Amino acid sequence: MNLRDLKYFIALAETRHFGQAAERSFVTQPTLSGQIKKLEEELGVTLFERTKKTVALTAIGEALLPYARRAVEEAVQTPPENLPREVFVYTDIDAEQMEHHFWQIYRDKFQR
Repeated sequence: MNLRDLKYFIALAETRHFGQAAERSFVTQPTLSGQIKKLEEELGVTLFERTKKTVALTAIGEALLPYARRAVEEAVQTPPENLPREVFVYTDIDAEQMEHHFWQIYRDKFQR
């Protein structure tokens, strides 16, 4: 999981349209679609329900959305030159911690 994929996830969650999300993200629709699929495979969950006419967040996608927004906001608001060196080393661990917290929510809400 990386920041770019979280941005794509947020764009699709907000627009509910692959073409609009791709345009907003300055990538092609196949690129965005492929990255969303890779993110879902990495997490082992379906984040979006897709039909020919609609895109909707699943319950798991809804649960992940606020964490994704927070991660992106924090990354965008802090200029790289103001970050201590440890943050760059810690970035992957931070994503793992977010994923761990996400899985705790998933288990608590959906695996009863």
